[in-house]
Amino acid sequence: MMWRDAAVDDIVARSMVARIATISRNGRPHVNPLYFVVEHDHVHLGTATYTLAAHNVRANSQVQVLFEIESAPADRRLVRMDGRATVRTEPELLRRYRNRVARKYMATPAGLANLASHPREWRPMRRHLQGGAACVIDLEATSVELISQPASGAARR
Repeated sequence: MMWRDAAVDDIVARSMVARIATISRNGRPHVNPLYFVVEHDHVHLGTATYTLAAHNVRANSQVQVLFEIESAPADRRLVRMDGRATVRTEPELLRRYRNRVARKYMATPAGLANLASHPREWRPMRRHLQGGAACVIDLEATSVELISQPASGAARR
């Protein structure tokens, strides 16, 4: 990864959701939380071709992505990545993405418990994953910044 910094790697590895900010053709911002995996120098965010995030990336490839450690609210650090994104639908990339997502999110005790407690969601999820609408937003970061959020309750100006 181009962002080889121990603190950045730690935050990205422990983050479960990436928040991608995109800009529409008419300049309106949009933020969307997405599952993600890291592969080499790229962050792959899963979505569908019909989503606003995918439409916006096709219109303007400049994006910003935030990572935070949701399981550790006291850890106020964030990673902000700026870069260029592309919408990709190649079957081999989608297969690799799905395999990594399954290991990261589902093949864990909490993931298996979540799947078991929501059986009505299995069929729609499988249709979405196997359907022709699946895509990956492929982010190649051009800058990476480690930032700290102000403590909650801190005075804001």
